[in-house]
Amino acid sequence: MTSEAKAPVVEGRGLGKTYRDGSQAVEVLRGVDVEVLAGRSLALTGPSGSGKSTLLNLFAGLISADTGELYFTADGQRHKWHLASQRERTRLRRRYIGYVHQFFNLIPTLTVLENVRLPGRLNVGNRLDARALELLAQFGLDDRAGAFPDVLSGGEQQRVAVARALLLEPPLLLADEPTGNLDAGNSNQVVELLFGAARESGVSLIIATHSETVAAQADDRLDLGG
Repeated sequence: MTSEAKAPVVEGRGLGKTYRDGSQAVEVLRGVDVEVLAGRSLALTGPSGSGKSTLLNLFAGLISADTGELYFTADGQRHKWHLASQRERTRLRRRYIGYVHQFFNLIPTLTVLENVRLPGRLNVGNRLDARALELLAQFGLDDRAGAFPDVLSGGEQQRVAVARALLLEPPLLLADEPTGNLDAGNSNQVVELLFGAARESGVSLIIATHSETVAAQADDRLDLGG
């Protein structure tokens, strides 16, 4: 493996985040150190409220840490995520980060195909229709391309969400409890797709989960429970 392949895609030092609940300060993260190498997977574990989703949102640039430093490497450049403007984080996130949510976050007025190719429309010049159709076929959804999300099962909707997150072949894929609303059969299928797609494309996968079965499939693990 080359030295470039071993470089960290995400690197955080001393990350801290506190929220206000009325007059009370609620510390969600304190002094978190994390490093995710290119092509590896990391499971974030811990009880509800331990900061798993908060940490994912820091990686995605959706929020900023109160303390610490966070770096994100994309397109050969190491970005100071903790100093980047919201506009810069948004630009980089749209192109270089895929995000799979627990509640699918599909747009109900768009077809399955339109949902999958949406990141391509948000990135000028990247329609990527052929890539979207290829992913749908790979995930067993090619016959659902013209359907709307409300007629899909939960497992099908989450597979659409995974396909959408992979459309632009981002170096970083984030998944927040992606099996939280699925039965065992669909959960296994979605997890296999996530880890399989990450391995095949060399994507770095960070997944927040309560499931020991899911966490055991990751290369590395960060327990935020204590």
